[in-house]
Amino acid sequence: MKRFLVFSAFYFTYILGNAQQITWAEHAAPIFYSNCVKCHNPNGVAPFELLTYQSAKDNKDVIKYMVSERKMPPWTPNPHYTRFVDERILRQGEIDTILAWVDAGAAEGEVSKAPTPPVFSSKNEISNPDLTLKIPDYTINTVTDNYRCFVIPYSIGTDKYITDLEIVPGNRSSVHHVLLYHDNTTIPENLDAKDAEAGYPCFGGTGSNNSTLIGGWVPGQRTQHLPTGIGIKLPANAKAILQIHYPAGKINELDSTKVLLKYTLNKLRNLYNIPILNHTTSFTNGPLIIPANTVKTFYAKETALFEGSLLQIAPHMHLIGKSIKVFGVTSKNDTIPFIHIPEWNFHWQGFYQFPKLLRIPAGTTLYSESVYDNTHNNHHNPNHLNLVDVKAGEATTDEMMVVYFSFLEYKAGDENIETSNSPLKVLGLDLKSSINSISTFRILNLSPNPSIDNFQATVYMPQNGIVTARIYDLIGHEILINPNVMVNRGNQTINIDSKNLNSGTYRIVFSNGESSDSKLFIKQ
Repeated sequence: MKRFLVFSAFYFTYILGNAQQITWAEHAAPIFYSNCVKCHNPNGVAPFELLTYQSAKDNKDVIKYMVSERKMPPWTPNPHYTRFVDERILRQGEIDTILAWVDAGAAEGEVSKAPTPPVFSSKNEISNPDLTLKIPDYTINTVTDNYRCFVIPYSIGTDKYITDLEIVPGNRSSVHHVLLYHDNTTIPENLDAKDAEAGYPCFGGTGSNNSTLIGGWVPGQRTQHLPTGIGIKLPANAKAILQIHYPAGKINELDSTKVLLKYTLNKLRNLYNIPILNHTTSFTNGPLIIPANTVKTFYAKETALFEGSLLQIAPHMHLIGKSIKVFGVTSKNDTIPFIHIPEWNFHWQGFYQFPKLLRIPAGTTLYSESVYDNTHNNHHNPNHLNLVDVKAGEATTDEMMVVYFSFLEYKAGDENIETSNSPLKVLGLDLKSSINSISTFRILNLSPNPSIDNFQATVYMPQNGIVTARIYDLIGHEILINPNVMVNRGNQTINIDSKNLNSGTYRIVFSNGESSDSKLFIKQ
């Protein structure tokens, strides 16, 4: 015991001594400059800057809490599932360093040893744009979330292809996010004319079904430089529409957001931004209705009709959203992991770009699993004091499930094209990039189908685990829950008792706790 106490005393003395040597100049500042100051600068959207020692020290307690809880930097995708360009992720060692710096007294250290702070000015990354689109000066006065669309005609006599896109918020503290569309109808202009102020109110889109998404901006996002030979078509003599989200509580704030574009006359491979998975046409257990005081999972799937190359992906839900996973399964039963957001945050969402173009073979089934929490436990729930049923709709208090896929038609060798010069941060995670190396639970077959009293489901299990089977009618009501079954890894058969079901068509949903799959069956 004495030897143990002596060792312990030595160990804690060692730790304390080293913690006291951790300083802002040598240890904390390099982490802040590399990971935080894109938002935490005088012109950024964050509430304080982190370019100076004094500001870091003044906010050390907030920093400690937000970093230890992994709330900052704001990055919702699961890096164990898929990696993306420009990830805002701290390594565990970086987190430990920041916490140790705070706990040791937040010392400044020798200023001469601090790295040169990044420079943030009003200068734009695209210094000589071919086209500038700017909204009229708009004064923000809102006590609730304000989604506003601005119509900007442009005079281009022939089609162009955008190669570089920079969206510059005119007021970074008051602009939450921006979406850029083009439209060749008069619908947006007519909506604009009906509103006395600049622009018109909008949410979830522009109000025109003909609007095509070009791109967007969220806090921390960089200028988009498309890979060589790839562009976004900008039709001749159409109109640009900027949808801007202004957060609640912004009073007498001026905004003058603009878009800077570089384009070429040469015809390039066109990049499409399409909401392939959505709650309107893709749900297998819809409609999108989340009753009060329930947590509910919805499943969507679509089939890729032609071979494509995926550049980026953008899932979208509202405040009731809890988590979302998007993946594909090829005709050879290989799983392609697109994105997994285990803790959805409406205030931090955007376009997530893959490090290389991702090949999607024709016939691949695209899946999404979206979970919604309409209970008191969801602190984002706008009705948490008086729970109500939530349905699909455009308002913030309604719900949606949309997944935008940014893709182009596949060409041989696309999967070798790197989309950015930004290297991925080494996180020490056990990650595998091959589409053949990540397997997801799925249903292979139901037999017999139609059935009389029971049938068998053949499923693939990526590892040993418990499987739950739930049966729904075609309008999404849960009819039956089968007992949990322990299933071994590989292709396995599960017996399903359906004798108590009335004749009709049903959907059975299997889940292994990590992922789910569903199929229709007929009970005779």
